[in-house]
Amino acid sequence: MSSLAPIIAVISLMDLGRSLGGLVSWAPLLTPEMLPNLAATAIQGQTLPSDWHVSVGAMALYALAFVALAIWRFDREEL
Repeated sequence: MSSLAPIIAVISLMDLGRSLGGLVSWAPLLTPEMLPNLAATAIQGQTLPSDWHVSVGAMALYALAFVALAIWRFDREEL
């Protein structure tokens, strides 16, 4: 990538979500910070929280969006 702006934007948004956790109760669900806790809970055989699908779904959507963005940028810069 020729610019660090997308990387800085992603890091800034993740930090913003972390800092808004106390003000907006659903903001931490949209960050990857919940995934280690969910994995530990699942490994121990305990029941998952009722909102586990929000975190997993958000991370899946983020992954798809970042892959689509990378493919689009690669096609745009290489052709």
